[in-house]
Amino acid sequence: MNEQIDKETLRKLTRTLYMVQDTRIRMANRLHKKLNGEDQKVVANINIENETLPILVDVWHDFEKQEKALKKQIEIEVERFPIYTNFLSEVKGCGPLLSAVIITEFDINIATTVSKMWAFAGLAPGRDRLVKGQKSCFNTFLRSKLCGVLGGSFLKCKSPYSVHYYEYKNRLENSESVTWKDATKIHIHRAAMRKMIKEFLKDLYVAWRTLEDLPMRRPYEEEYLGRSHHEEVI
Repeated sequence: MNEQIDKETLRKLTRTLYMVQDTRIRMANRLHKKLNGEDQKVVANINIENETLPILVDVWHDFEKQEKALKKQIEIEVERFPIYTNFLSEVKGCGPLLSAVIITEFDINIATTVSKMWAFAGLAPGRDRLVKGQKSCFNTFLRSKLCGVLGGSFLKCKSPYSVHYYEYKNRLENSESVTWKDATKIHIHRAAMRKMIKEFLKDLYVAWRTLEDLPMRRPYEEEYLGRSHHEEVI
């Protein structure tokens, strides 16, 4: 297969799907519908005239149909990629849609180290913050899907990767360091989520580079700082 063409096709499908999904969710909020299409019980009246409401509901259903069609096509296209069939499809909590995001947003040929993958996904210390008025130095779409969607999926389905989350969360909650002693629950949760995703990306890096017969290097903290696989800077 021409992988570049197939990857670009998958990327367009994936980005379009999330654009359609975002619009549908926004409409659901405006129409006071649950994400599954059922009506929500609300106190405030919807701010749309009654005679225009039916057509807006029809539009919402059209978006729903488009989303389902895109999902079905993505499930077909993603099967073309060895990293999906040989690795991602076996990762509990990482379905075809999230796999499509990972395959199309990362370039494993450029990611010569896992540290580069962390940086690109906004998970590297010092390169993980958005500054108002400045262009982001990482892929915000990718980070939102990894930490906001994949991480939650790992926890919900009790993926083996969730062990990293709970171990790191417990470590931070009991830390005596100035940084974490008075940290909020949400701050600790996000740090533990990032830790879990970084561990997943370590395995992805090895699997992907191996499948593509590309050379590999240890993470920066192992190669240069002498830390073991299980250690991380707090």
